[in-house]
Amino acid sequence: MAIPILIFLDLIMPSKDGFETLKELKENERTKNIPVIVVTAVEDAENIAKVRKLGAEKIINKNDLDKTDFIELAKKYL
Repeated sequence: MAIPILIFLDLIMPSKDGFETLKELKENERTKNIPVIVVTAVEDAENIAKVRKLGAEKIINKNDLDKTDFIELAKKYL
């Protein structure tokens, strides 16, 4: 199975939230070193601290982004 080299992750998802997903990614030997950029509208300090503690590379507000921002972020981390 192919492993991604960069992950963009939202915190609000239908089945499993992004916190749980990020935790699982960082605990898994195969995926723990993949940079994860959290792209979310959730901005409170408690959630930002939690995401940082779980190992996100960067946290950005999705309401402030356009597609060129995604391209630039991908270039930076790849």
